[in-house]
Amino acid sequence: MEKKKKFKEPWLQRLIRWSFPWLERLVPPLADKLFVYIFFTPFRHRAPEKEEACAREATQTYVEYQGKKVCVYVWGDGPAVWVVHGWAGRATQFRKFIPALNQAGYRVIGFDGPGHGRSEGKQTHAIAFRDVLKILEKKFGAPAAIIGHAFGGAGSLRAIAHGLSAPKLIEIGSPADRSAILRSYLNAINGSEVRIPYFDRYVMRQFGQPFDSFTTRQIIRTLQQPLDLLLVHDEEDRDVLIAQPELLVRENPWVRFHRTKGLGHNRILRDDGVITFCINYIRTGNGGTLPVDAER
Repeated sequence: MEKKKKFKEPWLQRLIRWSFPWLERLVPPLADKLFVYIFFTPFRHRAPEKEEACAREATQTYVEYQGKKVCVYVWGDGPAVWVVHGWAGRATQFRKFIPALNQAGYRVIGFDGPGHGRSEGKQTHAIAFRDVLKILEKKFGAPAAIIGHAFGGAGSLRAIAHGLSAPKLIEIGSPADRSAILRSYLNAINGSEVRIPYFDRYVMRQFGQPFDSFTTRQIIRTLQQPLDLLLVHDEEDRDVLIAQPELLVRENPWVRFHRTKGLGHNRILRDDGVITFCINYIRTGNGGTLPVDAER
């Protein structure tokens, strides 16, 4: 069992959490603008050495998106399984998945999203992830399956809804609706719901559609092609509550759901049982039996 590691919050993130409530009280218009700016600006976290080693084992290349380089990683040979990281994440966070997928006969393709990891840029959004996935399809062909973590799961679903060919999608720890996304963001910056109306107006002006349209709950209703969708979620995920996948399954009984316990939001990506379950699911459509209360 891998030990839990204490997460060290970047100093800038701590500063924002301390100062944002004061800014809301003293200069509300500036708080509105900062609310929007931070929402689309992922914090870059330094990759640990185990992830750096994982990156060195990959064949690295770049694709271009809106004039900026996006770092792409390829591990192994065979039918492709794509891995898509979450907000402020990196492709190498799937470092435990990658050798297991290679041993199962799959080539693994991942990328650092715009504004993430080794890719260029400072800001990004769901449309950027969707577009990069479509670029990867042109370069490498369609994947046999996609595994997406958190924001990466929702971004992958959006790409599929816009024509990306992928017969199977596994979303791990992904949010379903706007309330979960905004609640998590407000907690991260210590902000209040007073800023949300300005945010909604900004999104409508910038993207021409409401923020709801970017959520899994809404995207799933627009699918025009068959999709084998599996949700994997931990009961003790504090970033995205278990009620999120439960909501999707109630509304879409065809969606498959596998729950775990004791893994939280990030350790779930490093759990051997979850990895085995997901690979079996990609192979057969049936992950097998994994006890909810298994000790890891």
